[in-house]
Amino acid sequence: MVEKSDDNLGLLIKERRLSKNLSAIACARRLKIKQDYIRSIESGRLEQLPTGARLEKIIRRYLELLDFSAPEIEAIVAYWQKNNNHQRQHNFFGRELVRRRDLWSWPHIVRNTLVILVILVIVAYIIFSLKNIVANPELRITSPAGDVATSERQIWLNGETEPEVKLEINGEQLLSDRQGKFSHPVNLRVGINNLKITAIKKYGGQTTVIRQILVSEK
Repeated sequence: MVEKSDDNLGLLIKERRLSKNLSAIACARRLKIKQDYIRSIESGRLEQLPTGARLEKIIRRYLELLDFSAPEIEAIVAYWQKNNNHQRQHNFFGRELVRRRDLWSWPHIVRNTLVILVILVIVAYIIFSLKNIVANPELRITSPAGDVATSERQIWLNGETEPEVKLEINGEQLLSDRQGKFSHPVNLRVGINNLKITAIKKYGGQTTVIRQILVSEK
């Protein structure tokens, strides 16, 4: 056998194939593999092949197809295994997931940067969504704008909150429209009337506004 090197071994395998009048495509079809795998083996570019046990299986089957003897097959497999492990560029039985030089190549830098940005955007969106879910809802009372005194026995309570928020006034449900706006008449008695308006989110956040209405006799 000629002096061993990836190129020499590949050339030896290619010459054996040609001596048998076999084309690369014919070998690929008989082995049910891609034609590119044949080219990669014959050029010694194992990094372009599948990794792990499948890589060894492909090489062994190809060498058997070309009638290499069992000792020759073991020698070729052992050499490629030892040589690739020594160079630490890839492992014969399982290539490293990321090679150091790949991390600093421009395409990988761009890709890794985009992946990181996408992850950060997703995380930020999740945090923002969770914050909105558990945050206290907005509640604005437009009328009465503050504590007031009146001689009327009824006033209108007007305001707005967030859509789909449960509203209560003194423990009783208050209805709002799809935009969260509400308008509700409130009956009063002589003296101080405490109006407790509460907006409650589905998952627990709530906001309360209190208005005191002083009603005097006419």
